[in-house]
Amino acid sequence: MIARLGPVLAAAVVLAASGTLPAAASSAQPVPGVMAALGDSISTGFNACGWYVSCTARSWSTGDSGEVSSHYARLAKLSGTLQEHNLNFAAPGATSADLLGQMRKAVAAKADYVTILIGAQDACTRTEQSMTPVGTYRRRLDAALAELRSGVPGARVLIASVPDVRRLWQVGKGNALARTFWGPAASASPCWPRPPLPGAPTSSAGPGCGPG
Repeated sequence: MIARLGPVLAAAVVLAASGTLPAAASSAQPVPGVMAALGDSISTGFNACGWYVSCTARSWSTGDSGEVSSHYARLAKLSGTLQEHNLNFAAPGATSADLLGQMRKAVAAKADYVTILIGAQDACTRTEQSMTPVGTYRRRLDAALAELRSGVPGARVLIASVPDVRRLWQVGKGNALARTFWGPAASASPCWPRPPLPGAPTSSAGPGCGPG
């Protein structure tokens, strides 16, 4: 993960991995009034309730479905002030180049808790040369965080790690349903195996996602 939080407080102090709130954090950290999700299809809940569609209700960040223990759902239980103030500005296919625009929407909405999960599309390109350079990624992230600090001072942010797409492929390559999805998705996303090249779903070569 490439991230520099600066004075922005990490949201990890708000949410424990177990879904419970530590007593110290509960007394020290107010529940946000507005939260926003930024990033790509992972944060839109893509394919979570249908084929090739976003399902923000099941987003890990702002989802309000009872089937998902999202950050929003856990925070909303602590305070009614957050109810229905769960905004999702993420977009399928987004890269770090889109992050500043998404952040400006979050600032306009006065979001005081923001989640960021971006980078899969920066890394998953057809050639290593076309991958987003680390320095470029960092500058884009810094610019987005500066926008948040300026527009909503004191806002908290959680920056999630860039997903390991190769690991996802390794886990799912033996699943028939996963291979059914990866087949048609391959033409749109170079992250997934593209048969009959040496990245077919059952090939040991793995997905076309850089040097692996």
